Amino acid sequence: MSQHWTLLLGGYYYFGRDNFSHVAGPRAEIDMNWKNTSGHLDVIRSLTLLGGAQYDNVRHANIYTGLRVSFGQQNVSNSPVADAMTGYIRRDINVITSAGIGPLKFLRDSNGKLINVQDVRNSQELLTATGNTTVDVVAVQNNINSVNNVALGDGQTITGKNYPFTREGVTFNAQLAPGSVALAADSGQDALRVRNNTVRDLTITVDSNRESISAQDQNPGTVIIDGITTNGQMDLRVAGDATSTHTASVSITNSQINYNGPADSTAIDLRANRGGTMMIQTMSQNNVTAQASQSRGIQVGADNTGGVAGQTAGQIIVNGNVSNNTIVTTDNAGLDSRGMRFLTRDGASVVINGNISNNVIQTNNQGSHGLGLKSEDSNSIITLNGNIANNTITVNGQGAKAIRARTENGGTIVINGNISNNALQADGQDAKGINIRSEQNASSITVNGEIANNAIMARGQDGRGINLEAEGGNLQLNNTIKKNVISISDSADAIRLRARDSGAITSGANGGDIRNNQVIASASTGDAIHIIAGRSGSSTGTVSLGSISNNTVTGNLSTGVEVDAEQTGSTVSINGLNGNQLNQEDIDLTAEAGTTITVNVNQGNTGLSAANNNATVNTSGAGTININPGP
Repeated sequence: MSQHWTLLLGGYYYFGRDNFSHVAGPRAEIDMNWKNTSGHLDVIRSLTLLGGAQYDNVRHANIYTGLRVSFGQQNVSNSPVADAMTGYIRRDINVITSAGIGPLKFLRDSNGKLINVQDVRNSQELLTATGNTTVDVVAVQNNINSVNNVALGDGQTITGKNYPFTREGVTFNAQLAPGSVALAADSGQDALRVRNNTVRDLTITVDSNRESISAQDQNPGTVIIDGITTNGQMDLRVAGDATSTHTASVSITNSQINYNGPADSTAIDLRANRGGTMMIQTMSQNNVTAQASQSRGIQVGADNTGGVAGQTAGQIIVNGNVSNNTIVTTDNAGLDSRGMRFLTRDGASVVINGNISNNVIQTNNQGSHGLGLKSEDSNSIITLNGNIANNTITVNGQGAKAIRARTENGGTIVINGNISNNALQADGQDAKGINIRSEQNASSITVNGEIANNAIMARGQDGRGINLEAEGGNLQLNNTIKKNVISISDSADAIRLRARDSGAITSGANGGDIRNNQVIASASTGDAIHIIAGRSGSSTGTVSLGSISNNTVTGNLSTGVEVDAEQTGSTVSINGLNGNQLNQEDIDLTAEAGTTITVNVNQGNTGLSAANNNATVNTSGAGTININPGP
C-alpha cells in the first residue's frame, strides 16, 4: 500500500541591507510524494519528485528539479508527530554558505597600494600622522586644540566621520570616526594647509579673520572639501613662478561658513594668478554668511598679481555646477557686499561651463550685488557657457543689483547661456534686478542667450527691473528679452536700455527683441520700456534693436514705451513696435536736435488714451523721427 500527496508552495522574498543591492522576487515549489505504508521491510520508504522556480533582480531566473528517495524501514506509527520529528530537513535555497566574490580584499588606492588609516586623538598625534608619508587617511577621533598651520601630507584625507570609496562602480561609505568632531587653532593662527587633500566632516574653529583651510605655497593641487563647518575663511589660490605653472582642481560641497572677517574680505576665496589654472569641479549645497562691510560670500577670481614677463595670467575653468548654495551678507550698515562674484583682471580669464542655478542669495547694504560677473581691464574675459537659472536673489540698498554683469577698461564678457527663471527682488534707490553694463572704450559684452521667464520686483526711486547700459563700451544683444514678469513701483522702469559716452547697444540679425513681457505697475511714475541714446549736453550713443512687441502693462505708470535721443549724433533704430497692450499709456518718441529716431510702428499697439483704443504715438524734439505706420 502507499500514500500519495502533493505540496504546492508560492510566495515572494526580499533580502536587504544598507549599501548593498537588495534581492527580491517571486518563488514557487511543487513536491509530489509517494510513501510506502505497507508496514513491511520494503527497501524503498518513499519517493518525492521536486520542482521549483524563482526570479530576482540579482540572480535572475533559477529553475530546479530533483528526485529524493528514502530507504529503510517505515515508521510503524505513521503519526504526523513522528513524521515531523523524523522527516527530511529541507534547506532553503536562499541560504548563502559562500560569499561568492572570492577571498576578502583589502582596500587599495588606484595604484594598488594599501590604504593606511591612522586614528588621532590629540595635536601631537595629528602632527605625527600628517607628517607620515605612509598615512593615507587621518581619522580624527575627538576634539583637538592647537591645530596651528598643520600641513596635511600630499594626497592625505582627513575626516571626522566618513571615508567614501568606490569599488566596481559601487560607492561605499566607511565611518572611521564618531562625527561632530572639532579642530581648533590658537589665537592668531590658521588651521589646515592643503595640497592634494580631502577634508571632510569636521568643525574647524579659528579667529574670525583667520583661515580655516588654505593652500600650501599657492599650489593646492586637487582639493575636495565636504561637510565642513567653520567660522574661518577658505582661501585656495593657485599660482606659478618664474619657471613653471600649476594646475588646481577644487570641489566644495555641503559646508557651512559663518564668516565675520575684516572689511573687504571673502568667506570662500578661489583665485588663480600668474600662470596658475584652477578648475572648479563643483560648488554646491554650501551655506555661507559674511558679516563685514564690503565682504563677499564666494569669490572666484583670476588675475596676474606678481606675474613675470612672458608668463600667462591666471585662468579659472568652472566645469561643474555652482548650485544650491545659500549666501547671506548681513552687515546692514556696510557697503558694497557681494553674495557671489566672478572676477577677472590683468588679462586673466574665467570660463563657466556649468550652471549657476538654484542658489538663494541675500545682500543687505548699499551698492551690494547678489550675483556678479566683472571683467576689469584689457584682454580680461569672462565666458558664461552655462545658464544663470532658478536662483532666488534679494538685494536691499541704494544702487544694489540682484544679477550684474560689468566690463571696464577694455574687459570682455560673453554670455552664451540663458538668464532665466530667476526670482529677483531689488529694493532701494537705483536698485536693479538684472544689470548688464559695458563701460569705457573697447569694453564689450555679448549676450547670446535669452533673458527670459524671470520674476523681477524693482522698488525704489530710479530703480530698474532689467537694465542694459553701454557707457563708452559696446553691448551686443543677439537674443531676446522675453516672458519676464516685472513688478515696479515708485519711479522705477521695468526695462531700460541706454547707450551714452559713445557707447552702442546693437542687436544681431535674429536678436534684440523685447517681447511678451508683462509689467505690473503699482503707483509708479516710471516707464514700462525706456530706450535712451546719448546723454543730454554731454555724450552720444547708439541703440539698434529688433522688435518691441506683444508686451503687456497692468496698472498705471508714466509711459508705455518711451524712446529718447538726447545728444547730437545719437541714433535709435527699432525694427518693429507692435502688438503692445499698454493699458492707459502711450508711446512717446523724443528726438533732440541733431539726433535720429527710426521706428517701424505696426498696427496693434493699444492704450485707452486714444478714442479708437490705439496707443497714441507722441513725437517731440527738433531732431528727425522716421515712423513707418505699418500696413
